[in-house]
Amino acid sequence: LISVAALRATPPQATTKDGVYTAAQAERAQDLWAKGCARCHTLGTLSTASNDKGPALSGEAFLTKWNGKTLFELVDGIQKNMPNDFSMELTAEQAADATALMLQVNGFPAGAKDLAAGDALKQVTIVK
Repeated sequence: LISVAALRATPPQATTKDGVYTAAQAERAQDLWAKGCARCHTLGTLSTASNDKGPALSGEAFLTKWNGKTLFELVDGIQKNMPNDFSMELTAEQAADATALMLQVNGFPAGAKDLAAGDALKQVTIVK
């Protein structure tokens, strides 16, 4: 049996359906998107990639790939690996902003607090 104390020690899991970013944060990321991401990735109506070098960051394929994973995995991967042409270096905050834009375009609701990079994102699960 699990004790009540053990249940209280486990932080509640949030999901991408819980409003984990702000609309202002997603808006702030649009300039970053245009400068770095749009050359290779499509993202809903913000798509300008001419040859789609990278996977789409919106739609069913994106949601299926990331379903059940944490936002930490997504933000950390963006910060460490993108853009993969080394044309710029992203901060953790910029990666979180880009993720906020991706969440918005994929139809997840905005909330009252910016999505902040860091270990807390290990408690936020991406759900379709």
